[in-house]
Amino acid sequence: MCVTRRGFTLIELLILVAIVAILAAIAIPNYLNAQARSKVSRAQSDLRTFATVIETYAVDHNFYPVNLTFLAPEDFMVLTTPVAYLATAALHDPFGTPQINLASGPR
Repeated sequence: MCVTRRGFTLIELLILVAIVAILAAIAIPNYLNAQARSKVSRAQSDLRTFATVIETYAVDHNFYPVNLTFLAPEDFMVLTTPVAYLATAALHDPFGTPQINLASGPR
């Protein structure tokens, strides 16, 4: 009489779960590091764009814009109207940190 084996044993399932857990333990920190690196790259790109916008404004008007406190969208109006040097009225913070008023310190 030939007995066929069906399914997996408990040991085989435990080994499979352990392997998946080890792979997840390796993959999750790598994913979080890649996410942080992409946020840093986004912030650097935005700052380069903003520097180009300010330089373009200075070339067109022979002076740099003043009173850019980076607190309110209306502070950027000089860069968005009537010529759109900057497409949006404010820069995006990929880290979600609170904004800082340079005159009074952290909020």
